[in-house]
Amino acid sequence: MPSVERSGVVIQYEVDGDGFPLVLLHGLSVDAASWRRAGYLDALSDRYRCVSVDLRGAGASDKPDLPALHTIEHYLGAVEGVL
Repeated sequence: MPSVERSGVVIQYEVDGDGFPLVLLHGLSVDAASWRRAGYLDALSDRYRCVSVDLRGAGASDKPDLPALHTIEHYLGAVEGVL
């Protein structure tokens, strides 16, 4: 699984398919693998380059303990780093 580092946190992501990029972000109680389990990657990866991101604190990405490291700016920075 490829990764990037943003603000000292390693962010994991997956890329499936070819075509126009489509970034898939998960909700609070799941991770990037939920897109595959629900069948979205099978349905979309023939038309899009699906980039599914494990946001900080979820899945294979690092899980910082400090609440101050879980701001919207940090989450946006992680997506920006992946792109």
